[in-house]
Amino acid sequence: MQSIYSLSELFPAVTVHSLEQGDGFSERSPMKVNDSQTPLRYPHRLISDICSPELLEFPPERSNGHAILIIPGGGYQIVSIDNEGVEVAKCLSEMGYHAFCLNYRLPIKNNGSDIEKLAPIVDARAALTLIRQLVPMARVGIMGFSAGGHLAGWLSTDTLSNRPDFTCLMYPVVSMTSGVAHLGSYENVVKALNDAQQISLLSIDERISPDVAPMLIMHAKDDDVVVVEHSLKLHNALVAASVSSELTLFERGGHGFGVYVREGSDADDWLRRFDDWVRKLDCC
Repeated sequence: MQSIYSLSELFPAVTVHSLEQGDGFSERSPMKVNDSQTPLRYPHRLISDICSPELLEFPPERSNGHAILIIPGGGYQIVSIDNEGVEVAKCLSEMGYHAFCLNYRLPIKNNGSDIEKLAPIVDARAALTLIRQLVPMARVGIMGFSAGGHLAGWLSTDTLSNRPDFTCLMYPVVSMTSGVAHLGSYENVVKALNDAQQISLLSIDERISPDVAPMLIMHAKDDDVVVVEHSLKLHNALVAASVSSELTLFERGGHGFGVYVREGSDADDWLRRFDDWVRKLDCC
């Protein structure tokens, strides 16, 4: 276990933007870095105890005109900074996207009953606002994984000024209804809000309106952590609201594959599928 004060200590060659808001939650204390020690092709570090949110920037050599905010998952307990964050950003940057990876604060116990002050939501909003300032001419999209997919889904259904231009959700947590929700994400939000009525408002499929931006959802049928019904519920809600939605279901892939797709999985081309989808949007 390693303790650091900024992700610049892990990624010294990367531009790191502070997102501290002065909202009373941020304080100068170290975050913890746990290396999962799995035999992956990429680093696989998990970040916890995040007090100071940060945004990592990965500009492309040749821009395709799009910026993308990447939100890693981790059940609102940790942030999977490599597999669903930095490594994804590197790949997208090589494809021409001006990529940004968010290291966000996790829900704080007894945060209060106000969803608007939930730390991950505050940080995601701040990240999207900063990206629009840094890359003002770009179309800005958002990509979220698992619990990060839930956070991306929230931002995609937020007030119009905060919404992205397009959204990609990877095996997302969608419903926060008890009995359906991903247990880890649900419990960590419950600890923060302590308000059942407010928690129910966090179900993304119940927040869909016709003005939500186009959405691509990808999920493996054999995901036994966040079951595929989450994505089915969201896709159905989008279609019912006449929102452009594309759902891709893989036969094999499990949960949390990120850039590390298991051998034998048919999810190994998900990045190409995403890029093809964005190109189709550009033609519309």
